[in-house]
Amino acid sequence: MNKGLVISGALVGMTMVASAFINSGLDKGERVSPFHPKHVAGALKGTDTCFPCTYQNRPQVQAWVTNGDQKSIMAFAKTLDTAMDKFSNKEFKGMVVILATKEQGRKIEEAAPMMNKELKHVSISYLTSDNEAVKNYKINTAAKNTVFVYKNWEVKDKFVDLSADEKGIASLNAAIGSVVK
Repeated sequence: MNKGLVISGALVGMTMVASAFINSGLDKGERVSPFHPKHVAGALKGTDTCFPCTYQNRPQVQAWVTNGDQKSIMAFAKTLDTAMDKFSNKEFKGMVVILATKEQGRKIEEAAPMMNKELKHVSISYLTSDNEAVKNYKINTAAKNTVFVYKNWEVKDKFVDLSADEKGIASLNAAIGSVVK
C-alpha cells in the first residue's frame, strides 16, 4: 500500500515538472519565415510589412508575447530598443509581436502613441492567434512568450517563458551579443 502511494506521488510530481516546461517556437537551426503583422510602433508602424523580409540577414530578435502581460511587453520592448541603439553599427533589429484578439488589437493601437513616445526604434506589432504565422513559427499559445534570436534567417537561440526580470533580460542581452559579433 505504501509502495503504491510512493509510486503515485512520484508520477504526480513528474507530471507537475513536465507541465512546467512548455515547448514553443522554432528550434535552433530552423529558419524564420515571412509574415505580415500589424505594426503599431517603430520604423514599420502603420504597415503590415514583413519584418524578416525587410531586414533580411541582419541580426534580429522577435519576442512573441502570448498572454498580454504589459510588464513583459514593455521590458522586452525597452531591452530591444536599447540594443538597437547599442548595436546600430551592426544593424541589429528587434520586434515585439503581441498575440491579441481583434478587440485587444484596437486597444494596442490606442496605446501606440504612448509606445512611439517611449520607444525610439523597436517595432511593436500584433497578430491574432489564428494567423498562419502562429502555426509557421510553432507558437504555443499556452506559453507566456517565445523569443527568437536569429541572423541570416536562422534561429540561433530561443527562449520560452522568458522572465522579464533582471536575470531573464540578462540572458536575452547575452543572446543578442552573440549574434551581433
